[in-house]
Amino acid sequence: MKTIGFIKANIRQFAVFILIGLLSALVDIGLLQLLIHFGYSPYWSTTVGFFVGFIVNFILHQNVTFSAQWGINTILKFTLVVLINYVLTLILIKFTLFWVSQILIGKILSLPIVAINGFVLSKYWIFKDGIRTNHL
Repeated sequence: MKTIGFIKANIRQFAVFILIGLLSALVDIGLLQLLIHFGYSPYWSTTVGFFVGFIVNFILHQNVTFSAQWGINTILKFTLVVLINYVLTLILIKFTLFWVSQILIGKILSLPIVAINGFVLSKYWIFKDGIRTNHL
């Protein structure tokens, strides 16, 4: 029963978290495609798209999803969670490549795992100390 109460209490904030993640992914992919279109290398385009998407993601989660104060520790924690989620994704991809020879299956399986992991760690660790009173 505690789980149901937790879900009900956090459903709106989790939905905002997911929407911001989707927006950040669109910024990442859109910038990647735009830079490639203008002749930049795929590696440079990927890097720039990733970092701009990362910044958009952090700023929107900090200000909209969690209404938290900014700080260097917050950025470091956020970066660590991104790296943890990256490693989780790689593990699932490696597992599915070994068992079914499909990278996309591992990537798709990783999405809900990293979304839930990112939300819980953001709510209770990254942005916990700097929450403003007007959060969702």
